[in-house]
Amino acid sequence: MELKIMAKNTRDKIIETTISIIENKGINFVNMRDLGAQIGLSRGAVYRHFKNKDDLLVTIAIQSFVKLSEHMSKTVRDNSKEQLINLLNYYYNSGTKHPSLYDLMFQKKWTTSEYQNLHAIATQPLEILRKFIPNTIDSATVLAFIHGLIELTNSGHVEPEKGLDDPQLLISTFITKIYE
Repeated sequence: MELKIMAKNTRDKIIETTISIIENKGINFVNMRDLGAQIGLSRGAVYRHFKNKDDLLVTIAIQSFVKLSEHMSKTVRDNSKEQLINLLNYYYNSGTKHPSLYDLMFQKKWTTSEYQNLHAIATQPLEILRKFIPNTIDSATVLAFIHGLIELTNSGHVEPEKGLDDPQLLISTFITKIYE
């Protein structure tokens, strides 16, 4: 029993350290060998918990989607316009406060055929949004809008002269237009 707890603690430490590397330096700085050394593990110890770097990264992406979905689910009290605006503000803030994790979650390399678990979990935020906007085209439009706004912010293009300096106002205005 104690070995299982130690293994879980080691696995959690690997994930926690990797998230720190991703947030402070970027995804490209995650290296299994350096990660093991940083945590104080032998060369092969990280591989006892994750078969390779992608396995580790997809685990973190899944955890990130689960956290996002759980928070979105807890936030929903009714399917009012105000609730949708609150959800999108949270979604936006998650993507802009943790841009490297956001990039990890939405990397194109996570193919559906290889990463079915990730894709199943990644659809949960969209399903939550669909409770507010039953029309598939409208919910996809809202998702495209919020991802575009996150990308603009993360790439430094949220500027007053472009009318993009108040993301909360943009979100509110966009949702108000959809509800008209």
